[in-house]
Amino acid sequence: MSPARSGRQPPFPSPHPSPVPRSSHPPGRARVCTGRVLTTLVTACLLFDVSLELLHPPLVVEGTARLGYPESSILVTAVLPLGCGRHLQMIAHTVNHCAHRQPADGGWTMKKVPEGWARVCPAVFYEDAARAIDWLCRAYGFEVQLKIEGEGGRIEHSELRFGEGLVMVSQAGGSSDRKTPLPTRSPRAVGGVNTQMLAVFVDDADAHCARVRAAGGKVHEEPTTTDYGDDYWSDRTYRVEDPEGHHWWFIQRVRDPKPRGR
Repeated sequence: MSPARSGRQPPFPSPHPSPVPRSSHPPGRARVCTGRVLTTLVTACLLFDVSLELLHPPLVVEGTARLGYPESSILVTAVLPLGCGRHLQMIAHTVNHCAHRQPADGGWTMKKVPEGWARVCPAVFYEDAARAIDWLCRAYGFEVQLKIEGEGGRIEHSELRFGEGLVMVSQAGGSSDRKTPLPTRSPRAVGGVNTQMLAVFVDDADAHCARVRAAGGKVHEEPTTTDYGDDYWSDRTYRVEDPEGHHWWFIQRVRDPKPRGR
C-alpha cells in the first residue's frame, strides 16, 4: 500500500492549541539541540570535524559542538573519570580541535539548508509514533510540517517544527519499506534508557512546564535558574519525560553573556 503523503505546501493542518509564543533563541544556540554522551570531547571533535565551545563543568564537562553555521549545535556531554568532589575550573570558552583548518571568520562554506529544514534535525522513535505526535503537539507546542502514513496509519516519517527547529518523529525501526530495520527503539522498549536528549529553547520555562505537566508529562527536574557568571549566561531549565520515556530539556535564556572584549 502506498503511503499517504501530506505535502509541505500548505503545512499539514494541526488540530492542536495555538503554539507556545517563541522569541529568538540565544546567539550560538539552535532552537532544538541534541545531547549525546561521549567519552571525550576531543574524540567527538575529531570524528565530526567540529568546533567546541565549553559550558559549565561540574563533575562532567559539557560543550557545544557546532557544525558550520552558528544556528546549529549538538550539545555534547563528556563523562570524565574524575574523583568525587574534584573541582574543575573553566579554562577556555572556545576550543578548536578540528582536524581541518577553518576560515578566518570561524565558519564553513556551506550551502543554505533546504526550505523548511534546520541545519541539524534530530530524529526520535516511538512504538506508537502517531500517538506521540499528537502528544508532542498538544504538550510541547510542536506543529506538524509533514506526516507520511503507511498501512494501518503507521507513521513512516514526520517532521515537527518548533520555531526554527525541526524534529523528525517515526515508528521504531524506521520506514516499513527498509530491507533492514533501523537499529532504533523507544526508551520504553529498553528499560527507559536514553542515548540522546533534546534541548529546546522556550520563552517562559515555568509556563511551559505547567502546560506539559497538565498534559501528563513527568517532570524530573523542576524549573531551576543557573547562573554561569558575568562572562557567560544565566538559564532557567527543566527536564521532562514524555509518555514513551524520551527525556527533554526546555531552556529559557534569562541573561546573555557580556559582549566579548569588554
